[in-house]
Amino acid sequence: MRSVIGMPSPLKTRRLALVVLCGFAACKTSEAGPAEAAPQEISAATEPGVGTATNSAEHAPSVEHRGLAALTQEAVAAVQAQPRELFSLVPFGATSVIQAHPKVLYGIEGFSRAVAFVADQGDSSVPPALAAMATCGLEVAQVESITVAVDEHDDKEVVVRGPSFGDPDKWRCVATELGNAGKTPDFEIKQVAGTTVLHSDELRGRFVDDDTFVLFDRGWEDEVNARLEGKETKGVLDAPLADVIARVKTDEALWFAMILSPEQQGELKDSPMSTMTASWAALSVGDELAVTVAGLTPSDADAETARKTAVEQWESVKGMISMLGMPAALASKVEIKAAGDVVSVHLSATFDEVETMAAAIGRL
Repeated sequence: MRSVIGMPSPLKTRRLALVVLCGFAACKTSEAGPAEAAPQEISAATEPGVGTATNSAEHAPSVEHRGLAALTQEAVAAVQAQPRELFSLVPFGATSVIQAHPKVLYGIEGFSRAVAFVADQGDSSVPPALAAMATCGLEVAQVESITVAVDEHDDKEVVVRGPSFGDPDKWRCVATELGNAGKTPDFEIKQVAGTTVLHSDELRGRFVDDDTFVLFDRGWEDEVNARLEGKETKGVLDAPLADVIARVKTDEALWFAMILSPEQQGELKDSPMSTMTASWAALSVGDELAVTVAGLTPSDADAETARKTAVEQWESVKGMISMLGMPAALASKVEIKAAGDVVSVHLSATFDEVETMAAAIGRL
């Protein structure tokens, strides 16, 4: 997916990891990028897997680290009340979904500084685009949710839910502001068969309601339009990916779920996760930052084999953590488990440890 108004397109794993780390440490590192969001109830019914996060009292957010002055009860409620219809816009063919809640993330100390740093280090058109959006009343920090879906052909869809993001006049204003700043917008707002759409060379955008905007590759144009017009009844919650989504704690600030393609599985052939067929992860924030990544394997035996291999590899390298500038305490904070056909890796870290980790990654 090519960028519109200079916004970064598709997420890379390392960039996503870095922006998460930087977001909590205000670090000075190189690459990074934003992420995606979450409804709470979905239709696929499976038991929570090892990777399912909890909201127990031991994970209650601290005032100091979570920035609760900005993270209001209203913002939290918005996360927990995300409408199912946001998922209804995601086509049946999606093989991965990432969701984030910027309104919650921006309430976390250091996150806005990280985003500003990423914007400065990336495409030079990003800061002017963000400035134009802010001038026109499109505040990224007020976005309730962003959903990114990708299919096996690498076609992508982005659904944004936030105040006035579904107002085409706001996007016309952005185009005007970019022009005033000497930048040529790579999109236009036009009427097609009586419908207001956003057009660029490779992308299309639809204004669902006052606060919802969907942007998609042309490869998904027919399917997305059919869903918007009620002509297609099946979406991602009717697809195999729904079983993976159901394993994730979807009211966390950031999470992903994916089914691995044969090519992706092939890339794992020499790793402990060589038999993994699907993966999911969630980021939770309390007194510590906690990340759990889990994978589905064909059998209980495969999961146990993956666990043993991963533990062996971790034991052989964890002594080198301090040599890389990482906090030595992290060696005891990595948990590798198997439960049934699921293998998972869990890492928790204090905010001071995250800051040190981020700085070390930036030096690699």
